Amino acid sequence: MVEIITNKTDPRCLEIYRLRYNVVVEQHNMKINESNIMESSIGKLIMDKHDVSDATVHYAIRNPTTGKLVSAIRTIDANKTQLDMEKHNWFQIDQKIKAGGVVEWSRLVSDAS
Repeated sequence: MVEIITNKTDPRCLEIYRLRYNVVVEQHNMKINESNIMESSIGKLIMDKHDVSDATVHYAIRNPTTGKLVSAIRTIDANKTQLDMEKHNWFQIDQKIKAGGVVEWSRLVSDAS
């Protein structure tokens, strides 16, 4: 079951940020920028400035039998904010291409269980 989340105050966003922490830090023991780790009532979360931006849409995938969140990804609209690929000079997108609609997919996580 796929859920599309556009409201940044939706409690399902916290589940997504918790899943990120679980996958990135707990399952894969990866090091991340400490400024992106937050504490919450459901545990540690990974989030950044893009997560609360109007340019971002979150997608959550749940197991239809258990309702457990198993995967998530986000898109960032290039017409509403500077994309990380541009900010870090990895890739520059021509304005004509942006006018047609461009998003950057990021923060894909999937629970190994």
